[in-house]
Formats: sequence, C-alpha cells, structure tokens
Amino acid sequence: MHRMLLGSVSSIIRSTLGFCVVFGFLACSAPNDGDVRKDFLEIAKRELPQGTEVAVTSTFPGEGDDENVYQHVRFDLLAIEDVTTPHGWLQSTLTKGEQRRGELVLLYQKNEQGDWVRTKYLLQGPLESVAAEQ
Repeated sequence: MHRMLLGSVSSIIRSTLGFCVVFGFLACSAPNDGDVRKDFLEIAKRELPQGTEVAVTSTFPGEGDDENVYQHVRFDLLAIEDVTTPHGWLQSTLTKGEQRRGELVLLYQKNEQGDWVRTKYLLQGPLESVAAEQ
C-alpha cells in the first residue's frame, strides 16, 4: 500500500516538474519587457499627435505558442497642450491636462533566425477618459 502511494506521489511530482520546465521555457521564450516597451514607444510616436506624452503603466503576455505571442501594453496619455486630431488613436480634441488610458496589443512572431519580430499591433477599443485628480 505504501509503495503504491509513494508511486502516485512520485508520478505527481514528475508531472508537476515537467509542467514547470515547459511553462518556464515558454515564459522565457517571449519578447523581453524592454523590447516590448521600446516597440510601443516607437508606435506611439508615429500614432499620437505632438502635444501629448505617453507613459507605459504595465505590460503582460497574452495568448501565444513557440512561434507567435501577443504582448499587451497598458498606457496613460496626457495632453500637454490643446490637441485636435481627426484620425488615428485619438480622433478627438484634448484640452491641456486631459488624460486618457488605453491598451495596445502587439503580435510578435519568430523569424527564420528564431528572433522575435513585431509584425502587427492593434489598439484595444477607444481610449478611455481619466477623471482629473483633485
């Protein structure tokens, strides 16, 4: 009876260790946070109008496998002057001091050399207004 119980415990431990090794490998096999933030800031510079500042508040992985992975970037946008944009991420008017919050999803895919390359990005919904702090 004890041998059967020890065999079951041993099997569970091996399965758990195997899961941890595979999960750890996949977690390490994703674009690093610094690269994701750098890519986001390059995109934001292109997409956002002058007169705004952007700050990354968090990054986290989404779905993925060993060839494709989604990285999410949450950010805050602050108007440092009055800004009007008829297109792009804002499509509105911001007054100086107004703040918006958003999330961008970036798709990374491995190239032939095994390096992660950003291939697409998508803004998740419209930017949300943030109430002014009093």
